[in-house]
Amino acid sequence: MRNFVKNAKYGIPVYLAAINMRTGLAIIAPILTVIGKDLGLSTIELAWLAAIPVLCFSFLAPITLFLYRLGSIDRVISVAMWVLAISLLFRATGSVYTLFSFTLLMGIAVAVLNVTLPAWVKLHGGQHSGVITGTYAMLMGIVSAFALWLAAPLSSMTEYVWQFAMLPWGLLALICAIWWQVRLRDKQLRDFDQNSRSSWIKLLRNFRAWQVTLFFGLQAMNA
Repeated sequence: MRNFVKNAKYGIPVYLAAINMRTGLAIIAPILTVIGKDLGLSTIELAWLAAIPVLCFSFLAPITLFLYRLGSIDRVISVAMWVLAISLLFRATGSVYTLFSFTLLMGIAVAVLNVTLPAWVKLHGGQHSGVITGTYAMLMGIVSAFALWLAAPLSSMTEYVWQFAMLPWGLLALICAIWWQVRLRDKQLRDFDQNSRSSWIKLLRNFRAWQVTLFFGLQAMNA
């Protein structure tokens, strides 16, 4: 029990970020046809709407390697949390333009968090890193499943239909973004270790890196 409390204490920042990382993607599936009917979107347009975040995860991950230039990893995560919160809130305004634009921004924010959260755990987690990583991955699954379950009932409660299904998760992300912003003032931040960065050539020659890539690539095929 004592070890569990310690792990929870060290992992709270990353847990608050993790619970917001899949909800925006999960809630789209149950209300996709409702969105299409309300906004007059074609099947192809709806397919693009669902695919945008996944494409961001794929194509933007390598770019996030250069985020160390922005300073501390905590600051990078904080900015990503604000972008995610704003995206989740504003894409529910009911416009086709805002829906697609903020879905793209949401995908970019989550792509950044996909890379920076494991780095944060490695930097701050110490001996608790393994448990923290497993716990935040579990939380992502649980909260996204809960969001998936709630999406359809929420969309049928008001005249605003699908917008109301998105609103709670935007508010949750906003609360977590504010928490991260407050945390920046109270904690001594640590920069990315630039000396620990691996070159592409080194990674391409690393058999374990290929194993990890294959594992997560197969896992991502679920999308």
